[in-house]
Amino acid sequence: MSYQVLVSDNAKKDLEGIADYICNSLYAPVAAQKILKKLQDSILGLSDFPERYPIYTEEPWQSRGVRKMNDGNYNIFYVVQKIQVVVLRVFYVGQDVPSLLNEPQNRPNSNS
Repeated sequence: MSYQVLVSDNAKKDLEGIADYICNSLYAPVAAQKILKKLQDSILGLSDFPERYPIYTEEPWQSRGVRKMNDGNYNIFYVVQKIQVVVLRVFYVGQDVPSLLNEPQNRPNSNS
C-alpha cells in the first residue's frame, strides 16, 4: 500500500527555515539546495512503509503515534493515518525537540 504524504504548514516553514539558514547564514546556497532536496526525497519516501521508523518516546507524542525519522542532521516527525502520512515538523538534531514540540501550536488536542 502506498500512502499519500502531506506536509503540514509548520513542516513547510521548518524546511524553508533550514534552507534559509544554510543559504544566508552559512553562505552555502548549493548545500542548501542539496539538503532541501534530500529532505524532500526522504519525506516523499514515507509513502512506502512509513511504520519502519520508531514512535517518538516522549509523551504526549508517543501516545499520539508520532514517529521520528532521522535523516542525517535532521529529524522528521510525522503520523501515519489510514491512507496518508502527515509530516508535522522537521528539526535540526541539535535543537531541543521536546521544547519545540511542546510549543502551543504543536500540542495535541486532548479532545481528539
